[in-house]
Amino acid sequence: LEGIADNAAGAMIQRLDADAAATPMLRFRWRVGNLISRSDPTTKAGDDYAARIYVTFAYDPARATLREKSENAIMHVLYGETPPHAALAYVFTHKLATGAVQISPFTSRVRKIVVDSDVASIGRWKQFERNVLDDYRRVFREEPTAISGIAVMVDTDNTGEHARSRFGDISLTSK
Repeated sequence: LEGIADNAAGAMIQRLDADAAATPMLRFRWRVGNLISRSDPTTKAGDDYAARIYVTFAYDPARATLREKSENAIMHVLYGETPPHAALAYVFTHKLATGAVQISPFTSRVRKIVVDSDVASIGRWKQFERNVLDDYRRVFREEPTAISGIAVMVDTDNTGEHARSRFGDISLTSK
C-alpha cells in the first residue's frame, strides 16, 4: 500500500473488534520515502508524519467524562459512528528519539510512539513488532478497551510538505 500526501492527510482504516489481550502483537513493515523537514511532533503546526500506523481502541461510555459523552453523541449523529476511546500511533520521525512517547497536540487520547527515527532508513523497508497491550498499559496507565481498528496514514496537512511511504505485511496476532 502506498500513501502520498501533498499538503494533505490521508488514511486507510480497517475496522476490527479484537481483544487486546488475545491479539496483542502488531507486526508491520514500511518504507519511508522522505523526511518532513518542518515536522514537530510537539506542536499542532508540525504534527505530520511520512509514516504512521494507528491502533484504535473502542469507545466505552463508562470511561467517558460527561463532556466526552456529549461530544461523542454529537459525532455519532453527524458521522454515524463514535470516535475511539484512545489510540496508539506508531510513527517515523527524525525529530525525536526512537522509543519516545509524545501526547498528541490535538487530543490527550492519542499517544504517539516513535518506532523509527533513523534518517539512514529512508528508502529502505523496515520491519517492526509491537505488543499493543503492553504499550497501551505503559502510556495510558489503564487497561485497554477492545481494539476497534488499524489505520495507516501519511500526512502533511499541517506543514504543507510532501510525503510518500509504503506499507506492507500488517497483522495483529496472538503472542
